[in-house]
Amino acid sequence: MMVLFTLVLAQSVYTQESSTETTTTDDRSDEDIVNEQIEILVEEYNSVVKDNGGWQKEYDVIKQIKERIDNNFHNARGYEALIKFYYKNGPATQVKKYGQKAIDVSNSMGKVYFTRDIVYRLGLYYLKEYSVDYGKALGYFKIVNAMGNDDKSPKSELLYYMGVCYYNNYKVRENENDRRFLYLAQTSYEFSVFLEENIENLYDLGNVYAELKEYGKAIKSYNKALDINPSVEKVINAKKDIENLIGE
Repeated sequence: MMVLFTLVLAQSVYTQESSTETTTTDDRSDEDIVNEQIEILVEEYNSVVKDNGGWQKEYDVIKQIKERIDNNFHNARGYEALIKFYYKNGPATQVKKYGQKAIDVSNSMGKVYFTRDIVYRLGLYYLKEYSVDYGKALGYFKIVNAMGNDDKSPKSELLYYMGVCYYNNYKVRENENDRRFLYLAQTSYEFSVFLEENIENLYDLGNVYAELKEYGKAIKSYNKALDINPSVEKVINAKKDIENLIGE
């Protein structure tokens, strides 16, 4: 009888221990669990992009991230992955939708869900032909500039686009005697060129110099662009126009 009691007791203890081992619960919140899922999906997406896995494989992962974001689970890297995908593949309106959502959610919840890249691509969105708004683009680029970046090439590109915004804001103003935007464009282009010279920033800097009637500087800037590629027609024509103007 004693042996039987001992066996029953032992079986009871074993059952309780087994039950304890198999009923461990995850104390994390739904938000933490979904955030972890998004982080894993972002890594998977980046891997597919790096390996040139193709649009369909990228979209299969992006669709899963999108489902979680659309269900109000917010993750900065998730938003960034969505915007990178839609910026490259379209539709571009999704860049605006998710970029603005990341900023709005950050403002309402007091937690940052946007990155430098998200804000930068929002700025680029407003430079597109179908949605051009130089004022909005410039506003986003200013935020990006304030966020800082150590990589010289993107910084040069950012300053170039700021110059584009300033210059076009100057051109569309009714009072062209107000040259504040023109001088701001000059400064932006000059810093862009200082960091990294390329045909576009040298050409546009030359155009600003020409607008300011600093013709010697304009020709010098065009010549530098032609040193990079001597067959760019718009640069050749711009230089000829200035040379003809000086010769008159």
